[in-house]
Amino acid sequence: MKQRYSFGLGVRMVLTLLALGGLYLGLGYGVAMLFGFFLGPAGLGHFIGIATAVLLLVGGQYYYGANLALRTLGGRIVEREEYPELHSRVTSLAQQANVSKPRVAVAENETPNAFAAGRKQSDAVICVTTGLLSELDNDELDAVLAHELSHIVNRDFQLMTGITALSIMAGWIVRWGFLFGDGGGSEGGGAQLFAGYVAALFVWVGAFVVGRLISRYREYAADRGAATLTGDPTAMVSALETISDELDSVPEDDLREAERANALLAAEVRETRLGRLFRTHPAVEDRVEKLQSLSVDMES
Repeated sequence: MKQRYSFGLGVRMVLTLLALGGLYLGLGYGVAMLFGFFLGPAGLGHFIGIATAVLLLVGGQYYYGANLALRTLGGRIVEREEYPELHSRVTSLAQQANVSKPRVAVAENETPNAFAAGRKQSDAVICVTTGLLSELDNDELDAVLAHELSHIVNRDFQLMTGITALSIMAGWIVRWGFLFGDGGGSEGGGAQLFAGYVAALFVWVGAFVVGRLISRYREYAADRGAATLTGDPTAMVSALETISDELDSVPEDDLREAERANALLAAEVRETRLGRLFRTHPAVEDRVEKLQSLSVDMES
């Protein structure tokens, strides 16, 4: 069955882009206030130095983000000769979804996990761990691969890159502005510094919250895409439950490493009640409930 772009996710992505536009304007205001952009060469010099460093960081993340994610989790691109069955499954699912076959990578890691990354569909990569390959049966593996392929079809990782870039820029400005901002040395510079600092802090928090909200919804959309592509929502349910059970025994440091790379498939780091409000992935129980409801709809 041909994979279709998620309309619901598309609407939310457009709204997110509008929100990001407002946040970028807020960030620009914060920059102007913190570094005295309109008030003299000293503030302008600070701004240029920090902007250059941030742009280099964000540009590197955009162009090399997939490779950085692979390196963080110890993944490497594998050829068909090494993993013929895995390649065949990815090829078949990509043909069904009517998209180019992504690169295939494997990480030597006992934690059952998978993620998709890349700056565009043509250079996307799907990475799975050896733990995932050993724990899942064929139907469950197809469901997980279809889930990751749905992220590629929906292009949601590109939006997440933009959100991450905004968060990085705002975070750096908050930190560095506190150290170097001087209000241009003018009367009322203290108030200007405070206003800029608050604006940048607001953008930092805003990008974090927006990122968490869209990240959770994109997982629901990818689950639905996987169920549609494979025609078997129960396979995704089974895969999520298997992975969740296995992750219960994984050391928390390993989970945090995967979380930093935005590469957790089915679970979050063990968290407090407040932490659940800011999780990047929905609770497995919620995902299972939606998939079971979808299964009933598909059968009727």
